[in-house]
Amino acid sequence: MKRILYCGYTKENLKKCVNLLSVDKDPYQLSYDMCSKFISNLKTVDMKEDALEILKEEVIQLKNRLLKTKNNSIAYEIEVNINNYVECILEINLLLNEFEMGINYFHKNYIESDKEIKEYILLNKLDELDLKKEWIKEYEQYMNKIDYRDSLVERYEELKGLS
Repeated sequence: MKRILYCGYTKENLKKCVNLLSVDKDPYQLSYDMCSKFISNLKTVDMKEDALEILKEEVIQLKNRLLKTKNNSIAYEIEVNINNYVECILEINLLLNEFEMGINYFHKNYIESDKEIKEYILLNKLDELDLKKEWIKEYEQYMNKIDYRDSLVERYEELKGLS
């Protein structure tokens, strides 16, 4: 990615980098590390905003493709890619201090039927970026709706100073 962006921070080069985030052959292969490498190369606010635009377009295209597929293994691969892109979008929004926008986009677009797992992924990302205030707000918003796992309950008590 660094080499691609070294040639210039254009939308075309950002699109090439986003394409590298796609899981084409092995859904277990990619993405967390690749997403981090991609984001670390987005040096300016404009680059981050351009990347958001490209990633969101990819999510729309993948969701349309998902609706048309009848093959379960292809559907699974598409869902993995959508979720990878959504996590990347979330992280960029959080880095731009657009917390609410990123969290709302995540809730709307991340594909996971188990609400606790979905929330666990989101809370881990908030924790990873040391966004304690947002972590507590998110946790408290769903604490009466989701039966959180023990590690999240313990983290909440730690952040609130209850333990």
